[in-house]
Amino acid sequence: VGFILATLTAGMLADLVHNRGVLLLAGWCLIFGCLAVGFTTVFPLLLLSMGIVGFGLGAIELGGNGLMVELHSAQRGKYLNLLATFHGLGSLIVPLYVSTLLMLDVHWQVIYASSILIVAPLLIIFWPRAPSFARPSDSAPAANTAANTAANNELPAAAWNRAVVIKLAFTPQMAAYYVLISAYVASELGAAAWMVEFLQRERSQSVASSSLFLSSFFGLLMTGRLLGAFIVEPLGYFRALTLSLVGSALCLTLGLFGDGAWIYLLPCSGLFMSIAFPTVVAAASNLHRANLGIILGILFAFAGLGGAVGPWAVGVVGDYAGLEIGLSCCVVFSAIALLALGFVKRLQ
Repeated sequence: VGFILATLTAGMLADLVHNRGVLLLAGWCLIFGCLAVGFTTVFPLLLLSMGIVGFGLGAIELGGNGLMVELHSAQRGKYLNLLATFHGLGSLIVPLYVSTLLMLDVHWQVIYASSILIVAPLLIIFWPRAPSFARPSDSAPAANTAANTAANNELPAAAWNRAVVIKLAFTPQMAAYYVLISAYVASELGAAAWMVEFLQRERSQSVASSSLFLSSFFGLLMTGRLLGAFIVEPLGYFRALTLSLVGSALCLTLGLFGDGAWIYLLPCSGLFMSIAFPTVVAAASNLHRANLGIILGILFAFAGLGGAVGPWAVGVVGDYAGLEIGLSCCVVFSAIALLALGFVKRLQ
C-alpha cells in the first residue's frame, strides 16, 4: 500500500520539485521507517512503519527511473536497463548481507535498523543544492519551452491538473501500457514468489536445490538487463518486448510441463523477462515530455497492482488445481501482456 501511494503522490511531486527531491524524500522515509521497524514493539505501529518503508521504496523506484528518463532523452531503453541491472545487483548482494547477520544471531529488528547505513549515502548524494535541484526547463529559453509544449500538445509541467491528467494519462495507448506493465509484473513476481514452493512440492527438490533455482532466476534477470542495455535500442522497443514476452512464456511452459532437463528452463525465464520492465518504461516515457512524473507514477502504480495480483492468482489457482496449473497463470499473464503490446503497436 505504501509503495502504490508513493508512485501516485511522488509522480505529482516530481513534476513540482524535481526527481532529486523525490529521492531525498525517499531516503528520509526509509531511514525513519527502518528505525521505527527496528525499535517498535506495538503491532499497529509496526504496520505503519512498514508502510513508510514501502512509501520510501516506491519513491526510489519512481524518482530513480524518472531521473534517468530526464537525463537521457535518447537511448532511454539502454540507460533504464543499466539502472535495472544495479537493482538486480542489490537484490543479489543484500540477501547475503542479511543471511550473514542472521547466522550471527542478530535480531531481525536490528537488521532493519542497520539498513540506514545503506540508505544514508542517498541523502548525501541528493542533498539540496541549487544547481542540482533546478528543473532543466527553468534554464531553457522560453521560446524553446513553448515550442516543445506545443509540439507535444501538452501543458507545461507546472500547470498539471485533473484535466491534464485525464488528457495525457488515460488515452487508449497509455491504457494499453498500463495493462502491459501490470501483466508483465504479475508474471515475473508470480513466478519468483512460487518457484521454490513448486520445485519442492511438485518436483521433490531439496531446499538448497530449489533455492539455487531462484538465485539463478534473479542472476539471469540481472544479466539479461545488462545485455539488454546494448540490444534494446538497435533491436527496437517493440521487437525487444515481443522477444521478452514470447521467450519467457515458452521457458515457463516447457519448464512447468516438460520432463527431465526441461525444468532448467524455469530460471531461464528470468533472462527473457529481464528487459521488459525498463523497456516498457522507456517506450511509455517517449510519448511525453511534460507532466512525465505523474505519468510514470500512474504507470508504476499499475506495476504495483500487477505485483499484488500475480502471486495471489498463482496461490488461489494452485489451491484448487495444484501449483503446476497455478504457475501457468504466469504464462497467461505473459499472453495478456503480448496482446497489450500488439494493441500499443497498432495505435502507434
